[in-house]
Amino acid sequence: WREYANGGVRGKICVVFEFGRLREMLNQTLGSGHAALLYNGLHCHQIFSLNYGIVEYVDWDEHRANVEHLPNPLRYTYLKGTRFALEKELRISLSTLGLGQFALNDGTLMAFPSTLQMQLDYRAALAGGAIRQILRAPDCDAAFLEAELARFRISPAPGSDPA
Repeated sequence: WREYANGGVRGKICVVFEFGRLREMLNQTLGSGHAALLYNGLHCHQIFSLNYGIVEYVDWDEHRANVEHLPNPLRYTYLKGTRFALEKELRISLSTLGLGQFALNDGTLMAFPSTLQMQLDYRAALAGGAIRQILRAPDCDAAFLEAELARFRISPAPGSDPA
């Protein structure tokens, strides 16, 4: 509770995932026949891959990843400064080929934003066991959390802590 979401006005929550089921769910979502890439309203081939890894905490002032040869560019996604080491972070990233540019059939180059997001259906994740539980820190505004979850038709399981 000390390492994340400091400074929030409504307290903190923790979503506990079952990694194997989450990975299966995300891979299926992005898998062939389940995902579509829309670019300016056009359907394109799905070009993205999911990557999973434990963050390696390094001394930013001293670390050099390319000592003998250039590493896979994704490696940098999983590096973080040692001051964050207590976080023990798992990251999931979305990537595609790192060379060249992608073009439409008419030759128009695709310009991607600096960040992309992938949707997660939280209700399906709860129902399928990818989300095991939602924990509340002692400073959590429980009534607000329950109201927000209710907006998405997510209610506490029997035996859960009362709001």
